[in-house]
Amino acid sequence: MTPNEHFTSNMGTLFVQPDGPNTEVYPLACHDLPDLTKPQGDVTQRLCPERRGLGWRIVTVNKSAPDRVTFTVSTYVGPTADWLEANIGCAMPIYIHQNRCGRVDSFLNYERAQVLQYGKILSHSETGLVAREGNDSTEQSFDVSADFAELYYQQIVRTLISGQAVAINDVIFADLKQCVGSCGEAFDLGSLGFAGLDSIVGVGQYGDVLVTYDGGTTWTLIAGHPFSQGTAVLPGDQVISVTAFPVFANGQVTGIRVMVVRDNASGGNGALDIAYSYDHAEWANVVVGAAGNVAQWNGALFALNEQNVYLTHSNATPSLYYPTESADDADVDSGAGGTIQLAAVTLTWGKDAAGDVWDAGIRFRSVAVPPGANIHAAWINGVCAVNAANNTCNARLYGELNATPALFTTYANFIGRARTVAFTEWPAIPAWVTPNIYTTPDITTLIQEIVDLGGWLSGNDLVVFVEDTTSDATADRNWASWDHGALDEPELYIYWSVAGSISKSTDGGLTWTLQQLTNDSMNYIKFCNENDGIAVGDTEEIWITNDGGIQWQAPSGLPGKAAIDILCCDIIDRYRMWVGFEDGQLWYTRDGSLTWTRRHFTLPAGMDTAQTYQINDIQFVDEFCGRFVLQFQRTGSVAATAVYRTTNGGLSWEYEIPVDTVFNWNALWACDYHKAFLVGEMTAGAGQIHVTEDRP
Repeated sequence: MTPNEHFTSNMGTLFVQPDGPNTEVYPLACHDLPDLTKPQGDVTQRLCPERRGLGWRIVTVNKSAPDRVTFTVSTYVGPTADWLEANIGCAMPIYIHQNRCGRVDSFLNYERAQVLQYGKILSHSETGLVAREGNDSTEQSFDVSADFAELYYQQIVRTLISGQAVAINDVIFADLKQCVGSCGEAFDLGSLGFAGLDSIVGVGQYGDVLVTYDGGTTWTLIAGHPFSQGTAVLPGDQVISVTAFPVFANGQVTGIRVMVVRDNASGGNGALDIAYSYDHAEWANVVVGAAGNVAQWNGALFALNEQNVYLTHSNATPSLYYPTESADDADVDSGAGGTIQLAAVTLTWGKDAAGDVWDAGIRFRSVAVPPGANIHAAWINGVCAVNAANNTCNARLYGELNATPALFTTYANFIGRARTVAFTEWPAIPAWVTPNIYTTPDITTLIQEIVDLGGWLSGNDLVVFVEDTTSDATADRNWASWDHGALDEPELYIYWSVAGSISKSTDGGLTWTLQQLTNDSMNYIKFCNENDGIAVGDTEEIWITNDGGIQWQAPSGLPGKAAIDILCCDIIDRYRMWVGFEDGQLWYTRDGSLTWTRRHFTLPAGMDTAQTYQINDIQFVDEFCGRFVLQFQRTGSVAATAVYRTTNGGLSWEYEIPVDTVFNWNALWACDYHKAFLVGEMTAGAGQIHVTEDRP
């Protein structure tokens, strides 16, 4: 064996956390812990004699719960109290870290590690206190008993599937570790999983669900579409959140019910509904929210068990706007130095026979969307004014970066107006036939950018541009303008909200009860038991319950970030909770939301801190081990993502970035200290699934 292929005792370090998880960790220098005993439980069996008296047969074999982990720590006696000596009456986490290289007193410098959860000192012995002669060292030892020992290693991220047709929004695994026996075949934790997708063009254009039965090695589409038979569903809705839980009958598990909710944001979709399936093939739908309600984040749906299923959603308001006079809409021709048409009967974009570029602009009047509203969906309907089946026409939609835009006047005025940073591509526009109505792709992001401007007020006007991008010569499209007369002008549809709801089901999703109306749109909900839960939303919206949602309270203590949306949360118990913000900040409370503290963490290498970044999801497997995903950008606006893990309750976080990092993770599911699944999308919209594993 070559040097350093295995650990030796001098490569280990002990750490102690006197005040419990998510508090300061201290190295125990010059301490020895030679042996660790981890009982796995006693085995008892019942025997019966064979009928012919030829021996015995085993009738039952039972394994008891593991006993406590035990070990002894020894060290020298010094002039001041040792950390263990000073905390003899208190249970505290103790960590064993092993590493072949580097500083031994750095908590995150390890290759193999264990957390001995809540070690309690059973006895304290001292030797060599007084002697008539000699100078032997005075030593002390502590016999310790701990709740559990959790082993963990450094992590890597591995790609499971790549190039899924559309983005993957959420993931959950619904099984427990099982050995082969009377309950069936053996399977590991994280075998049965589900993932929710955007709508897939060519497969009915409805959001779909992936399933895996082999721990993520292979994923297949569930044949039935969960919302193809839903309540007034239009193509384009995506499966935004997924949950799953066992269903019982006569004390036995009869199956795993998977439940999903669509975002309901493609417009005109009527009431918000969920879908559930027992056999992972056929779906049933249940209405939960009113017309226009939307679910807007991966944590919208949560199930503790069949009797405790929760949904957060936003109470979206549909609204319609249009131009009301000449010069509210216009188109421009780049040829001959540039000309503008303020009263033409059509709005044209693309290229004409001379190769001149045409762009169009539309001012929608009196847009009654209040400041701070959350835009869930937006699009423009226009009536085709000229038949067009000519070459490839490509367009891009921008907004005007102005809270009070004026009428169009001149070509220079049109071209010189500031555009939004956000834009929407409208590629390969198909042939048009008059007088059919044609709809743009979703323009939510650019509308959101405008209503977030300082100076925006409900009732302001709003401008959208439709601009050519690399269309073929003689490839253009034409909407009827306000001046057309015979055909209607373009119409802007916006779904927005400033309030939300929390609903609960006690029968596995068959019926639902509204529990709480909230002040803003809601994103995420989580419970740690049947009583204690937290729900979070836009503009620092936080709601707490300690009675299963009978009463929800908006806490008096908040992090103090009222203008920032909270995207995700987790709850350890009724006192300890975590929230992740849209600006990338991580906050926690240890007193039930009376006070909040920001937890800083090391930002990823190569990150462009001038660009936006956000925490998309967070999940703890116990009070020590948790993960979150950070979406950020590298220099040059290159999309990237990282997964962070803590093993000391949130004090220290370490991150991993996969090699194929030009994408964003939308959600994660943490199975244990070793394995977590991560789902998201490439910058072009293709979905990917990754998994964390122990570093080989």
